[in-house]
Amino acid sequence: MVFPWVLMVTLVFILLISRGAASYENQQRLTQSHHFGIMKKHLLERARQHIDSELAEVPQSEAGFSYTYHTANGTAEADCMKESDLLWKCSWILTVHDSGDKYVVTYQYPDK
Repeated sequence: MVFPWVLMVTLVFILLISRGAASYENQQRLTQSHHFGIMKKHLLERARQHIDSELAEVPQSEAGFSYTYHTANGTAEADCMKESDLLWKCSWILTVHDSGDKYVVTYQYPDK
């Protein structure tokens, strides 16, 4: 009569262990996603600092400007369109390793 109870207890332990492993794996994915999000934010901040000096040198007659910023962690690509004499609208594609792309729109006011 001991056998059915041992089987039941073993089954409960297996279920608890598999739930714990799935929870741990989910937590790892969330942590990695958060890490990549922070890296993309920093990549965008750095790229925006660099693109301001580039946009300041674009001739007044130009209405569009493409820009790419590379780092060891990823790439930021921007397609900018002139909205007014002082305002540029930039559509960014941020890529960090294999975490997928993030699309962001910013407005730049380069120093002339």
